[in-house]
Amino acid sequence: MSVLTEGSEEMFVQVTRIDEILTQNRNQPVVKISIPELDNVDVRVLEAICDQYKTEILENEMFIKYDGGNKEAIQFRLCNSAIAHKPNLWVTPNQMCSLAEHDARPDAGVWFVRPTYLQRQRQLLNPCPPADVWIEVINPDRANALRKLGWIQQKNLAIEYVGIAMPNSNSPYHQNPNLGIPSIPATPAIPNARPS
Repeated sequence: MSVLTEGSEEMFVQVTRIDEILTQNRNQPVVKISIPELDNVDVRVLEAICDQYKTEILENEMFIKYDGGNKEAIQFRLCNSAIAHKPNLWVTPNQMCSLAEHDARPDAGVWFVRPTYLQRQRQLLNPCPPADVWIEVINPDRANALRKLGWIQQKNLAIEYVGIAMPNSNSPYHQNPNLGIPSIPATPAIPNARPS
């Protein structure tokens, strides 16, 4: 006896095509696939693809990023810090958000109001609002992160955007030599003067 799930054959074909594209671009930190290559995919199939590959969709292009362990450790610590700071916030890494027909994932997102269950579960069918605090840990995908920042700021000025740039090197990062010393906010002597 065989049970066929709706759209499973179409999903198998699309996943096979995406796997072929990923195999060809194995050495790239970010792989870009144009949406027309996906042949008018059903939204449920597209949602399954987005969940499997953790994709972002910007301007009819699908991006698949490869995050390393260092970047994921930073994302984990950022989420834990936000929850410890204010436990009633909804904080998660890589939640798909929709904003003006673009679907993207912050590396760590903070929502002041928790999205509904369906918005958290079926993100393309029930678009999740963008995070109130959008955190990007920027390493090899600098161009994609800056592109996301551009359209986020154009569409919604209320979103706080935090970018954390990781050094692009093959050696380990040095620890902060002043660990535990309180930070002091930088306040300019002349607040309205621009540096010359």
